Amino acid sequence: MIYMEHTTLDQYVDARVRAGDSRESIRERLLAVGWAEEEADRAYASALIASGVPVPVEGARGRYAQRASTLDIMLNFFSFILLGIVVSALGTLYFEVIGKYFPDALARVRNYYSPADKY
Repeated sequence: MIYMEHTTLDQYVDARVRAGDSRESIRERLLAVGWAEEEADRAYASALIASGVPVPVEGARGRYAQRASTLDIMLNFFSFILLGIVVSALGTLYFEVIGKYFPDALARVRNYYSPADKY
């Protein structure tokens, strides 16, 4: 196995990135000669940073750019369920109020086909 210092590894990966090699090809070459996956990924990230790729500042990204936690998912789920319950209750209440103050005029008429109406 050929031994390289990390600075030499960083220089090699930086040169390959500037030459336009893909991440997969650089990674395959490094893994083939014995570098660990973590070292190869770290060197690739260092090369991208050195080439001018912006690095996000911790806490500066928006709320929606972050991944949702299990707690967020469960709170949203139960909030959605509660919304359905509230809407159903309000709909029932509104129809009861409408039925009380504006009764249906045809509700008191007996059914057309009831036996009392037959001659």
